[in-house]
Amino acid sequence: MPMTSFAAAAGLDINDGYEIQRHWVAQKIASGTHKIGHKIGFTSRGIQRIMRVDHPIYGVLLDTMRVPNQATLPIGKFIQPRVEAEIVLVLGKDLSGTEVTLTEALNAVAGIVPAIEIIDGRVIAPNAIDIIADNAGNAALIMGNQPVAPDHTDLRWISVLLHRNAAIEDSGVSGAVLGHPLLGLIELTKMLAHRGEALRAGEIILAGAFTTPLPVVAGDEIMADYGKLGCLSVRFI
Repeated sequence: MPMTSFAAAAGLDINDGYEIQRHWVAQKIASGTHKIGHKIGFTSRGIQRIMRVDHPIYGVLLDTMRVPNQATLPIGKFIQPRVEAEIVLVLGKDLSGTEVTLTEALNAVAGIVPAIEIIDGRVIAPNAIDIIADNAGNAALIMGNQPVAPDHTDLRWISVLLHRNAAIEDSGVSGAVLGHPLLGLIELTKMLAHRGEALRAGEIILAGAFTTPLPVVAGDEIMADYGKLGCLSVRFI
């Protein structure tokens, strides 16, 4: 069952949230899980206003979060699951520092694939610190397996139709991510640099949602139609 906010009661700040996240990730890695990349959250002005922050946040992606396309998942595996449509940036080069340019970010991306993120959370009505501590809400990730080179598409205008049980529930374009998905990648690089970390070639970056979180229940089938980039789906039982 979800709990009420612990960050507010404990007087924690954002640095505390990331420290909790770091310890949680370290425990997972110590148990045999592998880090495969990062996710970027709070990439729309609307959600930033709601969460009372003026910047994105990030979490860590682990190999156990990967779910195959067209998977069937038990709803009991989650607490309060929702789905979002996003793109994944596959890095071909390392990226580091606080002064990364748009050109450097573009050159670091080897490919783009569509994705569905399943977000979840342990907290009812969380604040930003709760969400950071909860690894930015990531629970699972479905992604395409045929990367498209970034110079073969306009990264601002990747579009999606998000279906639930054959009805279109939402739609969006990737430019909703801070105006350009690569700006999210630059912000992530800066945030990591302030913590003495960097992005590495081979990592995947879940670049930020461009649909609103859609709650799901048992019996729901979700399909994200990205046009030429393909379709992804997941069913909950």
